[in-house]
Parts: sequence; structure tokens; C-alpha cells
Amino acid sequence: MGFFSYQRFSSQRGNFTSRGEDIYGQFLFPQNGDSPFPLAILCHGMGTDHRAMKPCAEQIVRKGVATFIFDLPGHGESGGVMRGDIAPEVNAAYHKVVAHPWVDRKRIALVGHSLGAMGVIHALPELDNICAAVILSCPPDEKLSEEDKIAVYARHHLEREGRTVFEYPQDGLIPGFSLFMGVFSWLWMRVRDYRMCVDWEASLASRTEHSLLTSLQNGIPCPLLWVTCGEDRRVSAGGVLVLLLYQSIPKPRTGITKRELLYAKGFHSTPLLPGKVRRQWISWLVNKLNYPTQDESFEK
Repeated sequence: MGFFSYQRFSSQRGNFTSRGEDIYGQFLFPQNGDSPFPLAILCHGMGTDHRAMKPCAEQIVRKGVATFIFDLPGHGESGGVMRGDIAPEVNAAYHKVVAHPWVDRKRIALVGHSLGAMGVIHALPELDNICAAVILSCPPDEKLSEEDKIAVYARHHLEREGRTVFEYPQDGLIPGFSLFMGVFSWLWMRVRDYRMCVDWEASLASRTEHSLLTSLQNGIPCPLLWVTCGEDRRVSAGGVLVLLLYQSIPKPRTGITKRELLYAKGFHSTPLLPGKVRRQWISWLVNKLNYPTQDESFEK
């Protein structure tokens, strides 16, 4: 039907507080239709901010589903410093949206990319009434890895610099990436005007305290779509470790869909970019929010 047939939307500022810090948030609401609306909370990855999720949020809201995007601590317009575990921010974002009069409290979903995906997994056991969750390009649990490269390089970073808090990109390359990916990420943060302030000592401690395996095996309380791409070198060669994580999720009860896998071609950011993968997971998400009792797979 063309570009001009897209449903328009309105935005509202939605700042909230988490662990004593001001967190930037933004609502996108459909301009047509009646409230209360179903809503999806979208969580970005490390070293970006809410703008990385906004194109996806706009696609979702054009389908009649409200969205909420926010900046993690130490990112974008949010205060504070990133200390590893972001489940408290996902939890605080959830309580922010359920208090809005235009939001249907019984139809809320979570979407996380990379670090945001880890935050969603850790937050899910603490939240009620989540209709669906989408996990995009989730890194492997360090307990599955032979070598936790981020930990190795970050500790070297701390010893060399004699401090724990770093601001990127001004403090150089982010630890844990190959030289090529490190330079690419540094340039991308410069071009996009991204920022990240991180306490590496606290982040490393958090990685040993919070296990994705444990959170997953505690049970996922809602239908879940796990999306990983075969050429995503940030998570593991061929996605093998990530698939082990996915397989650790308890099998669904008879007659109730608890998990689905979308294993696609592409790289770490492919699920956020225009194309088939993004269309598939958005279609699945919107279907789960509009028809929460209907048990259907994502659109092929």
C-alpha cells in the first residue's frame, strides 16, 4: 500500500528512576485506535542507546501496538554508570508503563537485543502478566564459554589504567572485541554519537553473580521467541553456544507454546535492520499481543 499508508504515532517523554538514577524513556502511541493499547518494551544493547531500537519501535507502533524505549544507565541521556546487571532497569521500565492510563496492563511484552536480551531474561522471573518476550542476538552465558574474553581483556584494562570506570568512545576501544570489531564499534559510536559509561569492576562481578542458565531454567512465564543469526561472531561461531542456551529452556507444557526459535542468516544487528528477520519477529510479537491466547508460530 506504500509508505504513506503507514499509521502515524505520537510520542511522550517517559523518564523514570532506577537505583536512584534518572533513566530516559519515551513512549510511542498509535495515533489511531482506542486506548488502552498493548505495549512492547524494547531494550537496547551495550554501547548504543534508545535510538538503536527506535526504527523497530516505529514499525511495531504502526501495527497498532504502543512501544516504550529507554536508555540503559550510563548510555544516551540516562544518568549513572552501567554495572552489568540491567534487570532492575527492565523491571523499573515495566512498572513505569503499567502505570500509564493508555496501556493495557494485561498485554505487555519485552524485547531485548544483545545486552538488552540478557536483561530481559534476568527480569522475566520477577515480572507478572508478560504476554510475550523476544530475545534478539543474546550473548552466550560465560559459564558455557571456554574463555570469557570480555573478562580477560577488561581485567587487563583495569590493571593498565588503575581505575574501574571508563567512558567510551573517548577512553578507546571497548574490551572483549577483536581488533576489527573494536575499531568498527569505536567508529560507529563516534558517528552515531553514542556513549557508554561503565564500571568494569562491578560489571565483572555481576557476570559471575547472574547466570543466564539459571534464569532460563527457572522457567519462562510467557511465550518466547529466540532469534539468533548464523554469522553473529559476537555471540559465538555459528551460534552454537547460544543454541545451547536456548535448548536449556524447559520444554513447554502440553498445548501451551513457551518457546520458538528463529535461526536466520545474518549478523549481530540483523534483527534490528529492515528485512525478513525483523519482519518475522515483529509479526510474531504483534500477534502474541493482539491474540494472547492464540497459539501460532511466527510468520514464515
